[in-house]
Amino acid sequence: MIKLKQKQDILLMYLREGKSQREISKITGKDRKTIGKYIREYEGKREELEQSGQFIELGELIEEMVGAPKYKAGVRTKRKLTEEIELKIIGYLEENKEKRLKGMRKQVKKPVDIHEAPTSITDELIKLAELKKQGILTEEEFNIQKQKLLS
Repeated sequence: MIKLKQKQDILLMYLREGKSQREISKITGKDRKTIGKYIREYEGKREELEQSGQFIELGELIEEMVGAPKYKAGVRTKRKLTEEIELKIIGYLEENKEKRLKGMRKQVKKPVDIHEAPTSITDELIKLAELKKQGILTEEEFNIQKQKLLS
């Protein structure tokens, strides 16, 4: 795996020292295709900036390209943890537990799946939980209905 410093050195050898891709490959011990990829990436960025009319110095452009990667994080919408959501999570965790016991470990829901699951099932689970609290449904009936919803 190539480090960002090595990528910077490759670009500087090509741009400032005028070395060929083959020569850079011999010096660094990296494949010519890798060297070519970095050079094409640099030139593509430079053309993009030229077309937009912005002027950035060579050093700044290289620094931007070899800087630490920027990731988009926290894209999900935030929700309050209500009783409804708590019941939903408990239901999915129970479902996961049962799937693991049956040997279906690959069908287990991931945290992301649980977070993005539709809330219509949640509404039904809440209704069932309320019926159970009121004594209208027994524990066994509640579990049967819950299984139907979660299947």
